[in-house]
Amino acid sequence: MFTEFLVSAGARFGEAVAVTVADLNLSSRPGPVRITKAWKHVDRNRYFVSATKTRTGKRTVFLPGHPVMALVPVMAGRQGRALLFTDVDGDRITRVELWRQRWLPAITAAREAGLGTAPRSII
Repeated sequence: MFTEFLVSAGARFGEAVAVTVADLNLSSRPGPVRITKAWKHVDRNRYFVSATKTRTGKRTVFLPGHPVMALVPVMAGRQGRALLFTDVDGDRITRVELWRQRWLPAITAAREAGLGTAPRSII
């Protein structure tokens, strides 16, 4: 679901992992998502939430029907300030986690299926 959100929303990684439940309105179609913040890093182990990379990065995007419907169970029973996308421990998703747990296995599977060159990393 996270990758589909990245593609559908056209969000940068740091923006997507900073989206909270309150940033979405699933009662309308297409579903508006407010992109207003992003995770930034100070150094290797310290991160914080701040404004988007540029002023024009603060925007509202509209998700088509399928991603909106897929987010309904993700949001069920969660408070507005809760991060929309989390790891198995309920913490923010990191680039390293996504790279190791999703991207590399997908590339391996694609190569085994006959993909000649690896796609450019979006992470």
